[in-house]
Amino acid sequence: MKTRIVTSIALAAGVALGASGCGFFVPQATTYEYAPSDGIDVDLPGADVRNLLLVTNSDAANVVFTGVNNTEEAVRISIKFVDEGSQVAQRNFTLDPGLNVFGVDTPEIIPVTGLMPGSMITAFLEGGGVEIEREVPVLDGTLAEYSELVP
Repeated sequence: MKTRIVTSIALAAGVALGASGCGFFVPQATTYEYAPSDGIDVDLPGADVRNLLLVTNSDAANVVFTGVNNTEEAVRISIKFVDEGSQVAQRNFTLDPGLNVFGVDTPEIIPVTGLMPGSMITAFLEGGGVEIEREVPVLDGTLAEYSELVP
């Protein structure tokens, strides 16, 4: 009788482990940080850039993002856009304490030509003495939520 109980418990443990064992070895996707929208996120000292993207037509692009200033004073950040190794455009932004939205109510236009919607452009974000290189998505007005942001 004891043998049956021990065998049943071992079999039940084996089935439970076999059915859920992948959770022990496979990384959970919910533990990865990501930008939940079309743009990218970058953390700089004292300021965070959220949902950075470019909305373009054939002659110019609108720099769209939300800046979060985590300090009590204004913070200045600079974004340089580079294509094939040479600087295409640069824009400086001043972030007041709290949330700052750029490119929505007032367009933040940079003169760039030849950007293809769906591509990425290299950007160097500088703030607080730190420079971070990232790839920024380029969109156009095809999606309804970006149609009013096209320069």
